[in-house]
Amino acid sequence: MPAFDRFEFGLSDSQAVEPQPLCDCAYDRCRNAIYRGEPNWNYYGEWLCSALCLAKHAGAEKRYAE
Repeated sequence: MPAFDRFEFGLSDSQAVEPQPLCDCAYDRCRNAIYRGEPNWNYYGEWLCSALCLAKHAGAEKRYAE
């Protein structure tokens, strides 16, 4: 007799496969993994994991206004 359980056949579990990183953060002191589908920063074709890494990579400095 054929199985009529709707969960016996279907899509595979997407959590069973470890996600593959797309690349690493372009900031040389960070190098966190960048994964597809997560919010990241693209700066002239280079991927960065956070706004802080983007600022440091672009050479920004934190100063107090006088």
